[in-house]
Amino acid sequence: MRPFSPFSQRVSALVVRCAVREFVTKIFVSNQFITFRLVFVMIP
Repeated sequence: MRPFSPFSQRVSALVVRCAVREFVTKIFVSNQFITFRLVFVMIP
């Protein structure tokens, strides 16, 4: 097992960060949509 080079470590960290950000954005958008529908249904 050869050790990670700093460059590939940085690249993998960047990829993970991008994936996490996309995942969080997706969850935030869907939660916003659900909250909007709930509020729309609750308010007559």
